[in-house]
Amino acid sequence: ETQNVSLGVSLLRRSEMDRITFNGGYFYGRQRDRDSGDHITSQNEWFAGLQYDYFFTPKLYVYANTRVERDEIANLDLRLLAGLGGGYQLFETADFRFAVEGGGGWSYEVYDNAGSSDHAFIRCAYHIAKKFGTRLALFHDLEIFPSVEDFSDFFLTTQGGLRASLTKAMFAEMKIVVDHDSTPAPGSKNTDVKYIFGAGITF
Repeated sequence: ETQNVSLGVSLLRRSEMDRITFNGGYFYGRQRDRDSGDHITSQNEWFAGLQYDYFFTPKLYVYANTRVERDEIANLDLRLLAGLGGGYQLFETADFRFAVEGGGGWSYEVYDNAGSSDHAFIRCAYHIAKKFGTRLALFHDLEIFPSVEDFSDFFLTTQGGLRASLTKAMFAEMKIVVDHDSTPAPGSKNTDVKYIFGAGITF
């Protein structure tokens, strides 16, 4: 017997001069042991991210962003990322969006069994979304945060998937989310992979 819940929200406000993007999600799962009857939590994590972009030209912009997350199974009590940088919107049409970003920032992590740490990082990212007709869309986002002191110490998060419109407001979505921490807490795995199929509503 397994129980799984995943919730996500994505908000975007775009004007001629700036753009505000917010993303958040919560993932929970547990399963029941057939022998003992006990329920074991297999997933319990959440994240929230906010980014502000200011456009100097229709394509060139600077950004400020922050991301906070927690993962009980990975013994991560808190990860806080805050950064500044620049981006270039290579394409931004109704059917195709593609942007690349680069910058730097600061990371603070607190682990349940390994204390806390902080370091400066470099950030590289890209965001791609392509529509096919009026109903199908593919998307892929990637962010990597290598430490300035040691490039082998990095955090990476990426997601990709397919979205299909069911009505003007409802859609079905299938996506894969991968989080990789090259230096996880002792006893924790460094890679977390989620396969998510669900439905959503647009406003």
